[in-house]
Amino acid sequence: MSSPDAAARPRWSAIALLASLATNLFLAGLLVGDWLRPRDVGPPRSLPRAADAPPNGGTGETLIRGIVQRALAAIPADQRGAVERRLAGHRLEIQRASRELRAARERVRDAFLAEPIDRPALERAYAEQRERNLALQAATQNAVLEAMADLPLETRRAVVATLGLGARR
Repeated sequence: MSSPDAAARPRWSAIALLASLATNLFLAGLLVGDWLRPRDVGPPRSLPRAADAPPNGGTGETLIRGIVQRALAAIPADQRGAVERRLAGHRLEIQRASRELRAARERVRDAFLAEPIDRPALERAYAEQRERNLALQAATQNAVLEAMADLPLETRRAVVATLGLGARR
């Protein structure tokens, strides 16, 4: 007569064997995936820069340019010109706000690297950076509002879908 423990032992052994096999397959998949991943991928292509944009623009500027280009691509050609002209009308304001934000970030960096750290100066620099960040956001949002507010609903839907705005998760 066999004990209940003897019958349970093969079942647990099978479960442990399957778990071990699954773990090994998972790890092997990770290793193979890493091994097959291309290694000689060049640097990311830079987006075209406006003629009056500063050289060596920050990554934030590149990101914004990319977003604007994707949004414009979603707008039908017959509507795109008006949107581009309206956006261009805000270019100087946005560039000024961007330069001011960059300068504020440099002041944060300088205050952070001071020896010893002057905490009140660093707090002021951070506060200024927040203000400049909000000013850049406001300038950008005003430009987008003016440029796209008159577009038909279907066009605005296409822009929202292209940019993934409000995507439900």
